[in-house]
Amino acid sequence: SSAASDVYKRQAITDYNMVRVEWFRAFQDAAAARDIALFPGVELSLSGVGKHGLHILAIFPQDADLEGINRLILSLDRDPSEPLVDEEGRHRDIRLKSPPESAIRELKERGALIVVPHPGDKNGLFKTLKPADAARFIDDVRPDDIEDFTDQDLHRLACTDILGKEQLKRIASVAFSD
Repeated sequence: SSAASDVYKRQAITDYNMVRVEWFRAFQDAAAARDIALFPGVELSLSGVGKHGLHILAIFPQDADLEGINRLILSLDRDPSEPLVDEEGRHRDIRLKSPPESAIRELKERGALIVVPHPGDKNGLFKTLKPADAARFIDDVRPDDIEDFTDQDLHRLACTDILGKEQLKRIASVAFSD
C-alpha cells in the first residue's frame, strides 16, 4: 500500500554517542536522491544507570543542526572536555551529570523522539532495572517507543501498579535492526 511504502521513505540512522557529521550528510544526500527522508539519531550509552547501564535512542528532526546535537550530547556528560568518541571511532559511556530522566527530558525538549532499544539485552531497560524502577522510568520519561515491547513486558510493568492502563496502552512497540 501507499502508506506502507511511505514508511520506508522515512528512516533514521544512529551512531554511538554522536552523529558523525561527514558520513551522515553523505548518507542523507544519497537517501534524498531516492526520495527518502533520513533523520539523524544517536544511541546513547549511559553508565551508572541500574545494574548494567542503559541504552537510549534519540532521533532528531531531519533538519536538526548536527554539530548542535553533538554538543548537546556532550553537555550531558560530567566531563564534557573528554570526547565521547575517539579518533579511531571507539566510544565511551556517557557519565551523566544529572539523573537519566532529566537528561532524556532535555533531549525531548530539543525535539528528539526517544526510543528504548533492546530492552531485554544487557544494557536494556528490563535487564538493567527492576520492574518497578523500569515502570517509574517510563512514567517519568514517557518514551515514544520501546523496541520489541512484548506482552510479557507489559504484564511485568502492569504488576507494579505504577503505570495506569492508558499509559501502558500508549507505548508503541517498534522493530528495527543494526
